[in-house]
Amino acid sequence: MDYYKLLTFASSLSILVSGVLIVFGVIEIKTRKRIHIHGNFMISATFFATLFLVLYVIKYITFGQKHYQGSMREIYLIILFFHSFLAVLNLPFALFTLYFALRRRFDLHKKVAKITAPIWIVVALTGWIIFIFLTFG
Repeated sequence: MDYYKLLTFASSLSILVSGVLIVFGVIEIKTRKRIHIHGNFMISATFFATLFLVLYVIKYITFGQKHYQGSMREIYLIILFFHSFLAVLNLPFALFTLYFALRRRFDLHKKVAKITAPIWIVVALTGWIIFIFLTFG
């Protein structure tokens, strides 16, 4: 069994699911105002993002870093920089957003979530762009 491909597939799928769940959660709270369903989407998105992080770290420790060898290296590095920066930035925002929601401090949750959700979606999208660069570049 090719564990590198398995870890790549599982981590890629988990972050895709996380990003889609974030979008569904935002749509749910903006259009239907069903807090319970919104919360389920967001908790699930957090689970899949955590799963991605665990799988990514396992893959990195086991197989090391993969370097982009294609002709668009400068574009790749710019995307990688912004992806990495936003991913690190988003972690405390996500934790605070979740904390405020669980503490039922919806006034603070709403303020932080307006920053967290778009960053989370951009991180998921740029992660997929990086994956495409590394796979097909």
